[in-house]
Amino acid sequence: VAIEGPLLPISFDKQLTNIDCYKDSSGSIAFTIEGGWGAYRIEWFDGWSSQLQRDNLNEGMYVTTLQDALGCSLKDTSYLDVQTCCNVSLPNAFSPNDDGLNDIFRPIAPRPVREQHFMIYNRWGQRVFESEVFEMGWDGKILGNDADMGTYFYLYSYTCNSTKQKIMLKGDVTLVR
Repeated sequence: VAIEGPLLPISFDKQLTNIDCYKDSSGSIAFTIEGGWGAYRIEWFDGWSSQLQRDNLNEGMYVTTLQDALGCSLKDTSYLDVQTCCNVSLPNAFSPNDDGLNDIFRPIAPRPVREQHFMIYNRWGQRVFESEVFEMGWDGKILGNDADMGTYFYLYSYTCNSTKQKIMLKGDVTLVR
């Protein structure tokens, strides 16, 4: 009696989704397995499973073993990375009135950036605020006193962590009390 094997050796395709710049745990790995003997299973980081896709993954390396019903197996290593995150924005208004909402004017970014330089000027071109610390923003005070309501102008330069690109933003912000 002759026992025939599978028509094709076990093989796979995979699709990786890297972590979105604005969301942690947004990566995924999905396998499509062909050949070998049916009833496939995968050894993920937390044990064996028949699940061919994993979602809500963080940045990092994932080693998996794909196995068919007779124990033929393939190993695979996947690396999920964070997408380039260089999108920094600044609001166009803020209200430093100590209500806990929009009290500080600062850059908004999904991840900290490098080599930041943040300057704010009044309408006469006088610098009223300067910082090189990512988390620090302007509280609407000049020399400890409340600044007048009105329009102020900013220059914000930084270096993107992932691409090393130097970026300069400039614009205006309205201080409302």
